[in-house]
Amino acid sequence: MSPHRKVYTSGKIYIFAIWAVISSISYADQTFKGSWNAFTLTTPQKEHSVFFYYKVEARFFNDNQQDEFLTRPAFGYMVTKKLSLWLGYDLFQRMQNSARYTQAYWQQLQTTLMQTSQLNLGFRNRIEARYNHLAPKTAFRDRARAFFTFNDAISKGISPVIYDEIFFNLNHPQWVSAKTISQNRYFAGIEWQLDKYTNLLVGYLERNSYERLGTIRDHLLSIELEVKL
Repeated sequence: MSPHRKVYTSGKIYIFAIWAVISSISYADQTFKGSWNAFTLTTPQKEHSVFFYYKVEARFFNDNQQDEFLTRPAFGYMVTKKLSLWLGYDLFQRMQNSARYTQAYWQQLQTTLMQTSQLNLGFRNRIEARYNHLAPKTAFRDRARAFFTFNDAISKGISPVIYDEIFFNLNHPQWVSAKTISQNRYFAGIEWQLDKYTNLLVGYLERNSYERLGTIRDHLLSIELEVKL
């Protein structure tokens, strides 16, 4: 394939990805409670080396007062081909009022438990120290996620993905849920390998938030464009 052909093909891929994100917002307004649209960038993850991860995500809801923007930079270290350690930072800002924000500093262990030609089974555990600028005290939270990728189960480069993530409150400042389990998230979707460096992950995300006054269930459309350098 000529260089011009490669550039043209890559251009079509990115135009399609942008169109998919924009279309999802309109579709989610009618079908779901909202849509989460993310872009991630990761440098090469080689054994015994440091890598960089960066994520931005726009979270749109039918009630635009809840719309928020997430920025998540992180560094990781590949201990082995199947084990990595991470340090990261989160900033959540309300789109309607950027002065309202929450921050989190976190550390994470991620590992591959099983890896075959048909299935990848992974697990990650993240400990967060969270700060709300409108409330005192730091909230500590543990997040445990198991995720499955069924490699090329639909066709070459198209793989079903599912995960389940549970959020545990390790303390209970007034601004967080009084429940020990604060959230549970289920995801089922498709990962499409657009080219050697780019994946598009699209699917259904169910978020259950266990609040002081009851459970809030959100049905969300999730789209993530991932670029690996």
